[in-house]
Amino acid sequence: MCAICLPKFIEIMQHYIITNRKINDGKIDFNKNIAGVEFRVASAGWGADLEEEIKTTALAEVDGKFERWKSKIGVSVMPEGNNAGTDYALDTVEELVGQGGSATFFGELYKFMYDEGRGKKKILVFVHGFANGEKDFYCNLVKLHKNFVQEKGTIDRIIMVLWPTNGSLVLQYWDDQNDAELTGAMLGRVFQKLLKFIDDFIRPADPDETKRKQLCNSKLYLMCHSMGNQVLYWFMNEIEKKEAFRAMPIFSDILLVAADVRADALEKGERLYELPQLGNRIQVYCNRNDHALDISKVTKNLKLRLGKRGPVNMASVPQNVIVVDVTKSVNNQTGSRIDDMINHWYHLDAEVVIKDIQLVLKGMNNPKRKYDPQEQKYVLPERG
Repeated sequence: MCAICLPKFIEIMQHYIITNRKINDGKIDFNKNIAGVEFRVASAGWGADLEEEIKTTALAEVDGKFERWKSKIGVSVMPEGNNAGTDYALDTVEELVGQGGSATFFGELYKFMYDEGRGKKKILVFVHGFANGEKDFYCNLVKLHKNFVQEKGTIDRIIMVLWPTNGSLVLQYWDDQNDAELTGAMLGRVFQKLLKFIDDFIRPADPDETKRKQLCNSKLYLMCHSMGNQVLYWFMNEIEKKEAFRAMPIFSDILLVAADVRADALEKGERLYELPQLGNRIQVYCNRNDHALDISKVTKNLKLRLGKRGPVNMASVPQNVIVVDVTKSVNNQTGSRIDDMINHWYHLDAEVVIKDIQLVLKGMNNPKRKYDPQEQKYVLPERG
């Protein structure tokens, strides 16, 4: 664990944040601000006492303890790297970590996945949706950790993509869309640096591919929620535009949850059609009663959304796209009147959906998924 990145009280748990929010006085600014294509990396961690508290806190109680999480979770922004350009062609991972910026991030992640995990770690990259403020960051991180890290055999570490959004569901929707496009370009830069890291550090130091083969036993997963799927859309646009695209399945599964993109976004000719080349399977979670996507439709997007019913034409999407209808599973789950009416955050609060995602992250099939041949999608059962 990098001593320059974490407060002393953090003992057992560390996650990462990639953000294009402003950094003021070494802290992430959660006020609404314009997204950019430059990014910084931060760490978020806590000790054994909070780990146990998260375990014993019911999901319905997490939001009410926001101030507690904020006071106990240590968020530390990593030092910036060399302005002249990051040098990944170094001899040791310790030299890499000492550089700051993306070199520190990739070096620590590499050390965690290989040196500590011997190629058996699982990492979840999570891209949040619109209307996410400071409270959402802390509470969502706790819920993700509780649902998918504390559940044995699922995820070992989370990388949260934190981008500028407003806390309003409706009033700032258009601004959030613009920021989603810029954030997609930012992730394109992260991807380009990742490829450079692989070329400059891993390949030269591993001529017989021993480490790369062991690293292949580690697994990366990507989950995009709501407008986070627009970030993904513009990410694909960016890497194709910059010719940074490589057909390499770096993700075991890519989960598109409550996707606020057009329902034909995975069809040929659309940006997300190439997405299966980056992941072995694409899991599309949809909910016919997702009323947040109705807000999207009436405010700007007149076309059907992918997160409502899934793809328009399953015959036109790649074969490794799997659609899961969660409509029966998500009603009245959280104890929050607003959430229960909107039915949009089921990846964090709906027990049946959470268990399904846990099995995906474990590489297992869910026997409770029932295939509907007419709709060409799987259906999750009612809760209870």
